[in-house]
Formats: sequence, C-alpha cells, structure tokens
Amino acid sequence: MTLWNTPIFDVGSSEWVDVIQRLPLSDKQKRILIATKAAGFTNKEYQEINKVDRDTAYREIHEMVEKGFVVHKGRGRGAKYYVVLPERIDIELFTERFPILRDILSRRKTISNAEYREKFGLSRHEAYRELKRIMEEGYLTLEGKGRGANYKASHRLFPEG
Repeated sequence: MTLWNTPIFDVGSSEWVDVIQRLPLSDKQKRILIATKAAGFTNKEYQEINKVDRDTAYREIHEMVEKGFVVHKGRGRGAKYYVVLPERIDIELFTERFPILRDILSRRKTISNAEYREKFGLSRHEAYRELKRIMEEGYLTLEGKGRGANYKASHRLFPEG
C-alpha cells in the first residue's frame, strides 16, 4: 500500500504502519491514519489524500468513528478527527479489546481489573498488564489502590467530550 506516490514506510514508524495495516479498515481508511497519525485530519484532508468526494469521505470517516478507531472534536465543517489507538499496544488489544473498552467506558464511569479480566477472559496479571499499558499511553487514569482500584477514561480516550 502507498500514500498514492509515497511508500507507507516513508510516512511513519514501521511499528505504527504494521499496527494500522492489521486493522479491519479499508485501504483508504488506513492511508489517512498512516498519513496523519497524531496530527488529526479533516474531511477535506481525507478527500484530498484519498481522492474521494465529500459524502464518501464522511461515510468512511464515520465508519472509523463507529469502530472506535477515530474520535472527533468539533462538528460540521470544523470537525477534526483523531486516531485513538495507542502506538505501543499489541494488535489484539487494538483491534478487539480497545474499542470494546471505549464502548464500556462511554456508558459507565470506571472499570475494575476484575471486570476487565471477566469481560476478556484474562488472568489477573494479564488484565493488570494491559490496563497498565493503556494507562501509560494516557487513555486511562487509576483511582484507588489494590482491590478497590478502578480505571477511569482520561480526556485522551474521549477527546471530544
């Protein structure tokens, strides 16, 4: 895959490109995520990079938002879209668990290690390691200690809110 005439490996780190390539998205959706990474993008930029019309860009961006890979700040013509994938978390966590975690935390305030491991069938230590990695990326904050600890969404997980 290329960014039209630019090979993708010239655009981002090989680790980032590998992560994006494995996501369940179209080539056009992957192209914008690789091209813009943390800088975010607008509908207009999506149109220009992918050579599509405004309505197609809107539909394809909206699909990424629904899947939990992109969030938006602003509305209408002023909307800007940002990748919410942490760069160093493994692919399974990115593609399967991270969007579900976002959905859970969009409906409730916190999640505990016990709830996380029950939801994803993980051991206590596996859940702790994943939650810690997500927290280190800035998507969660820790409230409390020990068995009373809960993880709360940070502003980075839901930047539009």
